Amino acid sequence: MTSMSTYHADEARSTREVLRVAAATVWTHGGLETVPGEALTPGSRAIARLQEAGADDPVWLDLNLDTDVHRWLQPWHDLTKLQTDWSRIAHVAAAVGLELPGPGRQSAHQLVLQDLPLVNEYAVLSRLTRRALPEFDEPPMIMPLVGLVPAAELTSLNGPVDGLEFVLLRVNLAVIGNVLVTIRLTDRLFSGSRACDDESYLRAADYYTAAKLTVFNRFLASGDAPSATRMGDALAGYLAATCSTVAESARTHLRTIDTRLHAAHVDACHDRAENCHAQMLAIRATLGPIDDELLRLLQRLSDPDSTHSALERARLRYLDVRRQLDSVDAEIRWAADAARSQVEAARLAAQRAAAERQKSIERLVAMLGTALVIAALVPSLFRDTAKLPRPDRFMDFIGMILVMGGLSAVVLCRLSKRLNATTRRLSTSAASQLVAVSALAVGIAIVAHLDWII
Repeated sequence: MTSMSTYHADEARSTREVLRVAAATVWTHGGLETVPGEALTPGSRAIARLQEAGADDPVWLDLNLDTDVHRWLQPWHDLTKLQTDWSRIAHVAAAVGLELPGPGRQSAHQLVLQDLPLVNEYAVLSRLTRRALPEFDEPPMIMPLVGLVPAAELTSLNGPVDGLEFVLLRVNLAVIGNVLVTIRLTDRLFSGSRACDDESYLRAADYYTAAKLTVFNRFLASGDAPSATRMGDALAGYLAATCSTVAESARTHLRTIDTRLHAAHVDACHDRAENCHAQMLAIRATLGPIDDELLRLLQRLSDPDSTHSALERARLRYLDVRRQLDSVDAEIRWAADAARSQVEAARLAAQRAAAERQKSIERLVAMLGTALVIAALVPSLFRDTAKLPRPDRFMDFIGMILVMGGLSAVVLCRLSKRLNATTRRLSTSAASQLVAVSALAVGIAIVAHLDWII
């Protein structure tokens, strides 16, 4: 993709990227309770409730980071140019006892938060686990995650779209004490049917409402109060499960297109067959960047030497998703090749039909020309007594007509034989030629016994 190679870290915004609280989720006796970020204002009742719950129960802080949707960093890009502004979440972090990154020497928890916005980039996760590991009893749960939601499941802001589209959720996750922290980067839209400026990514928020993350209750191991680690593992399982829907959705669309393609073949509709082939190519164009994202994610998850067990489970889940996509891609390639063959066959049939129509026109012109020439020349060989309007004898006129018709038919049959090469038409031409020769012979016989030739 062009966007992968043209983006440079030097082109990043000069202002720092600002973190905002999307929601805070706490565990209550009735299950997970989510408070929207707008309600978490300094001194509010929601902050007090969050502080009270954070003292004993796990808390999930869901943060949003508005990043450049086109960003695709390479190993040689300078990450120090990308800074994060934590100031807008300071009151929420204080309520749950979370230390935010700051100047000077930092604790392991602060190091985790400092690198968390970029943990989905090359070598950041590996470096972070090495720096933070000595201060943890076991490898910390830190991992980049992605989810893929079919756009058809979301509310469109611009009306329905005919085609397969997916919204990519990019979530960087870390567990710090009893707090689960997720930083959600800008969602991307993958669409093979929309025009995309400079082949860059599309910002999903411009086309669809945001997909929810707080819907993973059934991925929790039990109904008991979960730990922050279990909530993180459940969220990772949910996001990986959404990725599994990509292959399923692609196959469903492919079956629908196959049905339309078969109908187009039965109806011999060339335009519909071409449209089906274009839709298959659009599905491949949609799945291509998804495969790139999964490949990139698998590389990040495989990078660290010492990792939390949840990270390895996530890696295996995404690896299985990628295998499914490889299988779907092979199916689409086969179906697209079959569709292309059908389109070419339909185009060839249309060309043959056009050639046949042209031949028919040529035959008609040849017949008309021959009839006119013979009609003009043959009567000039006969006396006026054999011509209209007042032939002396009826047989005189009949003889001239037979000579004209027979001679015209012989010439036309020869022309038809040259213009048509099929066996059926050759047999028809032979029969017509026999009739024409017979008529010509009768006409000449009549003429031979009469004296009205000039």
